Amino acid sequence: MDIKDIIVDSIKYPLSDPKKFFIFAIILLFTSIGGYAPLFNATQDQIRILVIIGFLVGFLVNGYFFRVLKYALDDLVGLPDFNNWKVMFTDGVKVFLVEIIYLLPAILLTIFAIFSSAEYLALTGTDVDALLLALTQSKILEMILYLIGTFTLVPFFLYGILYLLIITPLFLVAVGIMANYDGEFRAAFDIREIFEDMAGIGWGKLILWYVITGVIFLILFIVFINVLYYILSLILLEGMLLDTVLGIFVFLINPYAYLFLARSLALIYISE
Repeated sequence: MDIKDIIVDSIKYPLSDPKKFFIFAIILLFTSIGGYAPLFNATQDQIRILVIIGFLVGFLVNGYFFRVLKYALDDLVGLPDFNNWKVMFTDGVKVFLVEIIYLLPAILLTIFAIFSSAEYLALTGTDVDALLLALTQSKILEMILYLIGTFTLVPFFLYGILYLLIITPLFLVAVGIMANYDGEFRAAFDIREIFEDMAGIGWGKLILWYVITGVIFLILFIVFINVLYYILSLILLEGMLLDTVLGIFVFLINPYAYLFLARSLALIYISE
């Protein structure tokens, strides 16, 4: 399967089963339940509990991402069912741990960058406490996007961006290998097999897939959201109404991005 076929198939895939798509979207929505708590005058203790619940639900998001990946590797069609929740949760924890290990240097650099640039960030109106709290993400995609976003805020972001650009495809292939070995955690750290599989895919093909996927995510999360915000502002939407309309679009974009990435990762992995 060539790159064009992989991308076209992956673009169509998330909406191939609307019912399962919306179930996944609702699960994703629950991961942010702590962020909505202040709207209902929740106490600090209640907010903490909801944040913890959202963090744990994030493992189900990772687990379903992993299930979609494995489903495609097993040459099965469509979106997988929502069952065997314990297995899905456990798989999600494994994906989270693999991500933390691979991204640990970037996470440590982020913490250092935030503390060392606290005064600069304060001058720009950035909430430093909120940045640190966001590091508690348990979801695979949000962690990567968060780190990229944070590095663009601090003066020496280049080092972190370079590390993420290099390590992200290795991490994704590592998750693919773990899925190919039925969730065997150690398989994700077989560096020799990771590079053999990447060479088997073809370095040029892998880089092209990586760039195209990155552009699609840039369009989804940066261009599309900002253009939508501008259009909604032109038609005089503001305040709660504007936030609600944007929230609905984000509600749809997030699950779409996860399913697109899982499907395209599986297809590029088996294309070697």
